[in-house]
Amino acid sequence: MHNEFCGWYFKCQSRDETIALIPAVHGSGESRAGSLQFISREENWILPFSGGRCRVEKNRPAARMGESVFSEKGICLRLRTDSVCAAGTVRFRGLTPLRYDIMGPFRCVPFMECRHSVVSMRHRVDGCLQINGNEYRFHNAAGYIEGDRGRSFPRQYAWTQCCFQAGSLMLAVADIPLGPFRFTGVTGAVRLRGKEYRLATYLGAKAAVIRDGTVVVRQGNLSLTAVLLDRSARTLMAPADGSMTRTIRENVACRAFYELREGGRRLFSFETDNASFEFEYPLFFITTGPDPGRHGFGPFHGAPGRGSAAGSGIPRRPRPGRRPFAARRLPGRSAPAAPASGGTGNRRVGGGRQGSLLP
Repeated sequence: MHNEFCGWYFKCQSRDETIALIPAVHGSGESRAGSLQFISREENWILPFSGGRCRVEKNRPAARMGESVFSEKGICLRLRTDSVCAAGTVRFRGLTPLRYDIMGPFRCVPFMECRHSVVSMRHRVDGCLQINGNEYRFHNAAGYIEGDRGRSFPRQYAWTQCCFQAGSLMLAVADIPLGPFRFTGVTGAVRLRGKEYRLATYLGAKAAVIRDGTVVVRQGNLSLTAVLLDRSARTLMAPADGSMTRTIRENVACRAFYELREGGRRLFSFETDNASFEFEYPLFFITTGPDPGRHGFGPFHGAPGRGSAAGSGIPRRPRPGRRPFAARRLPGRSAPAAPASGGTGNRRVGGGRQGSLLP
């Protein structure tokens, strides 16, 4: 029996605070075990669980880790270990699923290394979590839920997610093995004022640039750019051959730049301090279209190519500490259904009331 993993990613984001919780199981048979990871702006924790004390559903975002419960209805925390004391409840409502599976036809392909799912692009979060004396309070805040299962995370990948005033986005590019072949796969979705934009390999999307924290994806007349502007990140454990033995780095709330274009029209262009980002490519790594030099980047270490970034239509990468891109107000009105971020910063408090959240 092969080792496998299955995990769910629950993100809660207010104006001042962001925290993500990741319950997962991994291994097989008697070696099956679980883990619960927390990551915030300031700290991260990794808690192991024996196989008998954890349960994670494969086909829906439901998990029980000890006495803590996670579901599409919310999170109920009750933990006490030598390193972590956590309690509290947050509730979710108004989940926004995608129109269809983010994997598209690849959901039917057997033996995929990793299968990704997006449960809710954005929903409302209300409640309070206390972790080691710090309070994370959410009122009319924003949430996001996704999941992964399979054997391993891709050996190289970039992933980002952000909830913003008029909607939300997620984008992932990864090195995908498929039998004897490998290719750079793309999965991405943007919800903007109630409309969904999908970018994916199965729709013709290609990673035009993966370079030094910058990802540019093109699909027909659509172009989505994500630029990591903050290199500080916290350690998470990730699966390799079904066991949590790989170390990756994520910044759950960092500075990043995003731009979405459709034809010659800019749908949005903004810089934020509330982006989540993982960039698991070597610095200055480039994989892109058939001719990287045409885009102004040489084949190695970001060396100049035959063209110029300005002439290629690829936005120049913002330098940390500067705002070379004009952060424009999004045209039109914000979607009234999208919850506005709110809340307060950390406060030191006591415990919270508990309740069952698994249906």
